[in-house]
Amino acid sequence: MKYKNLPIAEILLSNGANVNAQDNDGHTALHLVVDTIQVYYEFFEKYPTYCNDHIALLLKYNADVNIENNQGNTPLSDAVECRCVEPLAIMLKHNSTGINKKYDEGETLLHIAVRNEIIDVIQLLIDYGADIDAKDDNGMTPIDYAAKSGNTDVFNFLTEQSVPWY
Repeated sequence: MKYKNLPIAEILLSNGANVNAQDNDGHTALHLVVDTIQVYYEFFEKYPTYCNDHIALLLKYNADVNIENNQGNTPLSDAVECRCVEPLAIMLKHNSTGINKKYDEGETLLHIAVRNEIIDVIQLLIDYGADIDAKDDNGMTPIDYAAKSGNTDVFNFLTEQSVPWY
């Protein structure tokens, strides 16, 4: 959806277009908006709210933030991977039920954020109820990821969040 086509998208959606329709790769419009942010990261770093209007419109018509594409990714996981704090916040505010969903190799959104060392996203996920003690398929928690990576900022941040035995 190009920005100038936002009113056209509104007309289509208000007249019953399926907001959760998927293409041959399993992508919904919400996947595509978040993926666009990832592709044009430098542009969206300068203009972070550009896609927020598109996301808000899709969510207004109940776009599902938990629909998986053919690779098993959701709009939420795509937003975490591309470090998109504002779009992620908008989607979580709309629906955070998938906050602890298991992705590839049993990783949760928090595992992904810790692996990518994104403290703003880590904080947001914890605020929405991400499980700090969730284990991936190898039995590793997000704190284990932080310890293994050697990133003391992320490790210290996580251990301050409520884990009494660290």
